Formats: sequence, structure tokens, C-alpha cells
Amino acid sequence: MRVLVSQANMHGDLSALSRELVTGIEADIKMDTTDQHGNRFGFDVNWDRMHYDYDFVVGMDEDAFLVRPDSLLKIIRYMNDNNIGFAGMPEKGVSKHRDFSSKYMNPFFVIFNIGIIKNVPMDESVLRTYDGDASKRESSWGIFGYLKDKKVSFLDFQGHDHADGITTILKDLEGKDFLYHTWYAREWDSEPHRSRIINIYNEVLKIRDLEKGEP
Repeated sequence: MRVLVSQANMHGDLSALSRELVTGIEADIKMDTTDQHGNRFGFDVNWDRMHYDYDFVVGMDEDAFLVRPDSLLKIIRYMNDNNIGFAGMPEKGVSKHRDFSSKYMNPFFVIFNIGIIKNVPMDESVLRTYDGDASKRESSWGIFGYLKDKKVSFLDFQGHDHADGITTILKDLEGKDFLYHTWYAREWDSEPHRSRIINIYNEVLKIRDLEKGEP
């Protein structure tokens, strides 16, 4: 399978930290950090992601840190084997920051199975305003609402809040923590969030070293 990891990138030094946790995890996974095409975020970047010429596209924010690379590969293979079209964290019931509707997903970490998505009839102008007020609230919501209404199969990630009271931790298929999302990337250049995000990054590095049996 050809898998593209597509990263939103507002701060080069922060995205580099996130990117190094993904790069090189397997030969057939390629990292791309140029998909924003200037200032393309929200609907625009996810519309792009659904049309890349890959088997799977993983979209992630620059403040998302991958703890267990093997979990990502297992999720992708599970989606491929079970014809699951997309995956992400629902906008209700997982993170303390999001209490909107489980119909939608937050795009800080999403996976698109392009082999399935490309067979769903989609009109960009329709998706931009799909579900009306929802699309006005969060521009990507129309994409997920539309795909669900078209009965495309999906996988909801479960998770919990970190002890810092802000970071969201997603769980993999086996219930293990596999990805940390710190939120507040827009505050990367100011305190206290910069130090908090760096602390989370260092925590992820420590977990990965322990997983590898390193001191």
C-alpha cells in the first residue's frame, strides 16, 4: 500500500518535531508537509487529501505526536481489510474540548481510505455547505457529515484526557495510547503552551524509548 502522511504546517519547528515521529516508520510510507498550498486548512486541505493518488492518506496537525508507529500501521491495515472509508475522533464524547456532535470528526488526525472515498460522488460546492450551520462552525464537518450520510463505513477513535488537563490521547485498536494531540498549536510561540507542548513531546519520546527497551 502507498500511504501519504499529510501534515498541516503553520510553524516549521513544531511540525518538524511531529514529523520526525512518523518519518521512516516503514518504507512504503511517505511524509508530505507541503499540502497546505499556502494557507490551505480546514475544508480545503481535507478536500485535497481525499484526492491524492495514494491508497491511504493520513492527515495530522503539527501538534499531534505519534507514540506507537506500529499502531498506525495496524489501523491502516485494519481499514484496508475491512473496507473502512475513514477514521477520526468524533466531535463529542472523547475530548473535553469537543462537545458538539458525534456525527462529525475533528481533523487533527484523520485517515482516508482513498480506494473507497474516490468512489463516492462528491461535489466540492455541495460539501462546502453540507449540513449548513455545521459547515459554518467547522469547515471540515460537511465532509464527514456527507460521507456518513452516504453510508461510507468509518472508525471512531476513542481516547481520554492527559493529566495536563489539555492534551487529548487517542487509543488504538487494542486500547493502547497511540497518539497525543496537545491542542493550541496557534499558541506555539507563546507561554505557557510552548513549554507544555515540549513537555508532551518529551514524554512521547520517553514512552517510545521504553517501548524499544531503551533506558
